[in-house]
Amino acid sequence: MREKLPLMGIFAVWVFLTQLAFSYALVDAAVELARGRKKRVLESIKAGLKSLPALVAAELLTFVFVLIALILLAIPIAIFGPLGSFMAGIIATPAFALVPVYYFTGNVGVAEEIWRVARANPGGYFTPGLGLSIVDVFLVLQYEYYMGALTLLLLLSLGAVRYVINSLGALWVYAETAPEEEIEGET
Repeated sequence: MREKLPLMGIFAVWVFLTQLAFSYALVDAAVELARGRKKRVLESIKAGLKSLPALVAAELLTFVFVLIALILLAIPIAIFGPLGSFMAGIIATPAFALVPVYYFTGNVGVAEEIWRVARANPGGYFTPGLGLSIVDVFLVLQYEYYMGALTLLLLLSLGAVRYVINSLGALWVYAETAPEEEIEGET
C-alpha cells in the first residue's frame, strides 16, 4: 500500500484541481445563460482552467481562515462527537464552495466575503453546507458498505449532486446575499 501512496497523492491533487476548475466553469456558464448570452461549454472550461492558479490561492486562504475558525470551535465540536463533526462540515463546506463565485465576481477578500455572506444570509450560507454534508455522509456510507455494481452509479449521481450544490448552489446563495451597504444600513 505504501507503494501506491504517491499515486494516491497525485490523484487527490488532480481531483482538487478539476473540481475547482469545473465549479468555476459551471458558475461562468450559469451567469452567461442568466444574462441571455450563449456560451460554449468549452469556453467556460477554458475560463475555469485559466483561473485555476488564482482559485488555488483563494482556496488556500480559505483553508487558513476556516482552520482558524474550527480551532476556535474545537471544544464545542469535540463535545458533540460525530454530530460535532457533521456541524463542522456544515460550517466549513460553504466557505470552500463559495470560492469560485467570489473569484468570478472579482472579490478577492476571502475572509471578508465569507463573513459578509454568513452574516447577511445565514440560512443561505448553511443550506449548501447541510446539503454537502449529507452528500458526504452518503459517500462515506458507500465506501463503508461496498455496494458492488451500484458503486459507480452511486458515485456518479452523488458527484453530480455535489457539483451542482458546490457551484450553482453557491452562486445562488451569493446572488441572494445583500450588498455590504445594505447590511451596514441595518445595524
